[in-house]
Amino acid sequence: MEHYLYWMRAKAPAPMTRRDTESWFKYYKWEVEGETFVPRLLGPDVPPWEIKEGDRLWFSMDDWIIGAVPVLRVELEESQDKQEIWYDPARALVIAPGEVLVDPRWVASNRVPAADAESMLHLYGGPR
Repeated sequence: MEHYLYWMRAKAPAPMTRRDTESWFKYYKWEVEGETFVPRLLGPDVPPWEIKEGDRLWFSMDDWIIGAVPVLRVELEESQDKQEIWYDPARALVIAPGEVLVDPRWVASNRVPAADAESMLHLYGGPR
């Protein structure tokens, strides 16, 4: 299992909308029923991740880890230059902002090292 980091800035424009990222994520991606996805916008210097079903996606907002979810599936929308990472928010491990600071190395690699991920899962309630 790999652990990927979806790093966000609260006041930045949200992907594919005019809302700020924090409210977009909360209302459309975190506090919803049923499966949803977060987009990863691609480009010449931004290739798709090798993320797959069963991997874990960690979310951060303004340098704080806020939770993690198991990945259900990944869809590549080449015509829209985006990768969709699907998950079920009901299975989220939620971590209060201010508990776990993001390591800058995680941001640079878009990965959370397995040892750090396992430690957070153990401390905050484990996988669902």
